[in-house]
Amino acid sequence: MPIFRVVAAVLAVFTASAAAAQNLRVIPVPWVATDPAVPHVAYNGHPTTFKAIARGGNGTYVVDWDFDGNGVYDVTFTTTNRYDLSTRFTYPTQAADSTFVARVRVTSGGQTVQGAYPVRVFADVPANPAAATDRQLQVMRNVAIDDGLWFLHKQMTRAGDEDHPVTGAQITGFVDGEAGNGTYRTIASGSFLEALGLNLHFPAFPAAYLGELPDPAANAARWAVDPYAEDAARLVNHLLTQASVVSVAASDEVDLVGFYPEIALEPIAGTDDGIGIW
Repeated sequence: MPIFRVVAAVLAVFTASAAAAQNLRVIPVPWVATDPAVPHVAYNGHPTTFKAIARGGNGTYVVDWDFDGNGVYDVTFTTTNRYDLSTRFTYPTQAADSTFVARVRVTSGGQTVQGAYPVRVFADVPANPAAATDRQLQVMRNVAIDDGLWFLHKQMTRAGDEDHPVTGAQITGFVDGEAGNGTYRTIASGSFLEALGLNLHFPAFPAAYLGELPDPAANAARWAVDPYAEDAARLVNHLLTQASVVSVAASDEVDLVGFYPEIALEPIAGTDDGIGIW
């Protein structure tokens, strides 16, 4: 009898996970990874890219975007790519800085969900960067970063199902370099991961992860609100598959700092084992 209970429990886990996988979620890309309420920046005359992904659903997604948040959806399209629910729109010229809370609505498998995408349009940014002040150039740079991260997100090749009850945390993904044939895959993927980290989009792993996490609450929060956190996790897993374990000489792992008399510091955990990853 115990073996039957075990089998039944395993089947229950898989059944529950399959049902959970159908629970539709839409996750707009946040400008600030830890606070989705902070608006994306925009400026007069420049198109804004509205970015979101979906999880769950049945594989076909009807996407509606309401750019000014007035309850009237301005564009509708259908896609099978749940990692790209994006569209572009240029706001009418604003006489003063203006904030809009755009809305995205996604329907799939008989379910409908919504999300918010706040945007602040800066009215005084000139079309010509040469005529811009430092603050105005910062607005332009932020828009370029926002669009650049999304461009790289769309280039990812992904493998693995993040909703799988056993292997969900083993998801991988990579981006290729200009050749598109894997020649520059490692450096391109590593560069994307670095760009995400520089903008505070840190890895997060799904609830299917079987091991311990340093901060489960923070991990769960990132996973729930930041699509780039999943990208970062996929990139980390991919890069680990490309890594080799190497020996590190003891002289390279010393924890002494300063000049005579040198001071021995507490080593970072795992750094005094003679092993490195290359």
